Amino acid sequence: MTSKHQKAGDDPLGTLLEMSGGRPAVPGDRADRARRRLRSEWRHEVSRRRRRRLFGGALAAAAALAAMAFLATWNSGTAIELARVVRIQPAQGHTTDLPAVGTGLPAESAMETATGERMVLALNSGHEVRIDQESTLRLMKSGRLYLERGAVYVVSGSHAGDPGAAARVTIETPLGRVEEIGTRYEVRISEEGRLSVRVREGRVDVHLDETMRLEAGQRVDIAGDRVMAGRIASDDPAWTWSVSLAAAFPIDGRRLSEFLDHSARELGLELTYDQDALAAEAETIDLSGSIEGMLLDDALASVLATCGMEHRIEDGKLKIHRTS
Repeated sequence: MTSKHQKAGDDPLGTLLEMSGGRPAVPGDRADRARRRLRSEWRHEVSRRRRRRLFGGALAAAAALAAMAFLATWNSGTAIELARVVRIQPAQGHTTDLPAVGTGLPAESAMETATGERMVLALNSGHEVRIDQESTLRLMKSGRLYLERGAVYVVSGSHAGDPGAAARVTIETPLGRVEEIGTRYEVRISEEGRLSVRVREGRVDVHLDETMRLEAGQRVDIAGDRVMAGRIASDDPAWTWSVSLAAAFPIDGRRLSEFLDHSARELGLELTYDQDALAAEAETIDLSGSIEGMLLDDALASVLATCGMEHRIEDGKLKIHRTS
């Protein structure tokens, strides 16, 4: 039988496609994100092939086997979680495409933050990874991350040199890899392809043709064959973005001295008291309530006000004094 939309000998499938009309246009922001993700996949593949040439066929074969094992595990529905999303800082007026807080992430998960977006991951190793805006980061096998662009700030689970320190995290980049010894540092890849490593606490090793060890307060910028070393203070404004992602300190039932120690460390400052008696008093004051959602400077002012104290920041120090 032939309908009014079809003549004998016509292609029925073609007729149905004509009747269905065109597909709606993809929204511009989603199309841009898709193009960026495709570019990320391409760059990652190029980088992987470069590493394969450097490290030899044996390593490539092992990587292929690992990828096959991951795919088999993923298809079986038992993918191993390597990290979990713990905080998201969305862009104003923008609906994020990032995974929700609490989402578990298996190997090969990729995070791409837009302008104004930032997020924080908790790794199984005990590390916290803060991801800056306009960054692309991929979870590789346990203990390895691949940073294609943007920046990450890594906080180790314990201080460098501690016997119980967490497993080390290695960050791969298109220019080389950064292996931590601990405990707080930033790795950044610029749009121009420059690699920058800044160490706030502890030490890291930067592996290129040779290995460079950076100590706290040191930084290095690598662009092509140029290597430029320098210094960076622990309270430099360059750390501000990472401080904005710090978790609120759970003050309820904790001592004032603990909160002040935590605040000084996050701000990269030395904690001092105007009087020895004030330091001793901070050891005895129990706090209550919550500072969730407050910026760190505002939280300091609020908590200290309830204790009859104030703070000021001068010469790289967080100075605590009595309310005048």
